[in-house]
Amino acid sequence: MAGVAKLRVVNWRCIAEAEVELRPVTVLTGRNAACKSSLAYAAYLLTKAHDVGVIEVVERLYGVELGEVARVEGGRRVYPVVAEAGGYSVRIEGPADYVVPHGG
Repeated sequence: MAGVAKLRVVNWRCIAEAEVELRPVTVLTGRNAACKSSLAYAAYLLTKAHDVGVIEVVERLYGVELGEVARVEGGRRVYPVVAEAGGYSVRIEGPADYVVPHGG
């Protein structure tokens, strides 16, 4: 279907793994602390990372270093962190190790 992209997110903040269809207008609903903002921020990362840089976008969104966006499980950060949609992707392998986004 034209105008539909799938957003896939892995180990991003509170999200272990999620896949969501994005349309020209997408509304995320749910209770507090249901990870809605994390999904929206992952999509924003993909739209800005190529122009501004992954580290800069993460610092703007959260005011933290790159590695701090990884999900925490059992007191440890979980990698890789992945965000993909519409042919664009960002993959964070560790606290300071990421793959430059690509796509188009």
